Amino acid sequence: MASARKPIGAIGVRAIKDAPRSSIERTHLTTSDPDELAAFLRRAYVDHHRRPRTVGEGHRHGGRHRSRLARGIALAAGAADTTLGLDTDTGPFHAAVVQVVHAGHLYAATRDEELSLTPGEVVLYRPGRPYRLRWDQVRATGLTMPMKAIEDMAHTRSDLDPGALRFEQSTPASTALGAYWARVSGFVVRELLADDTALADPLVAAQVRRFVADTMLTVFPNTTTAEHYQPSPGAVAPAALRRAVAYLEEHAGRPVTLDEIAAAAGTRPRAVQYAFRRHYDTTPIGYLRRLRLERAHRDLQAADPARGDTITAIAHRWGYANPASFAAAYHRAYGMPPSRTLRT
Repeated sequence: MASARKPIGAIGVRAIKDAPRSSIERTHLTTSDPDELAAFLRRAYVDHHRRPRTVGEGHRHGGRHRSRLARGIALAAGAADTTLGLDTDTGPFHAAVVQVVHAGHLYAATRDEELSLTPGEVVLYRPGRPYRLRWDQVRATGLTMPMKAIEDMAHTRSDLDPGALRFEQSTPASTALGAYWARVSGFVVRELLADDTALADPLVAAQVRRFVADTMLTVFPNTTTAEHYQPSPGAVAPAALRRAVAYLEEHAGRPVTLDEIAAAAGTRPRAVQYAFRRHYDTTPIGYLRRLRLERAHRDLQAADPARGDTITAIAHRWGYANPASFAAAYHRAYGMPPSRTLRT
């Protein structure tokens, strides 16, 4: 669906409503003015105070900066390409922002870290900390997620109390994990910035947000990975497990969190995870995926290509952003491609 673009100086903003319950706001900037760039960064991320450069510090005349930003619900993606030399002092970050450097050199420092990032390297701007930044001929992409979404995932993974999550360093735990983040981030950034993104669908967006939060907790050292933290799962009565299953059956068509499943069961998230592992050999979210695949199977059986029903639309309806991933999961479950079911 076409959308209007309303220019605001050098910045243009447009809202794209691809689904009835979700919208994605897109912002773009092209400028040769470092002050305008700093003002944009303040609006888009966190307070930035520019430190002027002298000629000897690498000031470049005629440089240019280009940014694209897409904001969905609890997840934003950005891509920046700059030949401007820019030094800034930021305020404390309120969200988790992770950038991947693709070209140039990015210097980032806090009171206890000093990083000199080159192409292929990754930095997490740790929430609650200010940074001193220096950009030199940088091309980078990044993802931004509120701490609440990551705290919810930390609680799901380890029963960590809200507010107890802390990231312990700004770089990945290993080079391999940094490369893994770059691949995951690259896919999500491209998808969120795309005009026809499947992430405008609330169910797909919720799945991707959880995956990104889980990946962030895996890649960057944090308090959920502390060796001393080993919670006990506890026991779940059969009636509580039945309540959890009934809740999933009823709500399979909308975004569902582990906390919601546990609340419906009347128990703790860790305990309900343990119960599903024991009785169904999967997690509650894994069980939910099975339900959604079954519902997609039924929809394919009832679909009519002459009516305009498509595999992609059905896949998106049940939370699959990538039709190829849906096709692979479907084949594993039913021994045939979804296209064969749609034709029969």
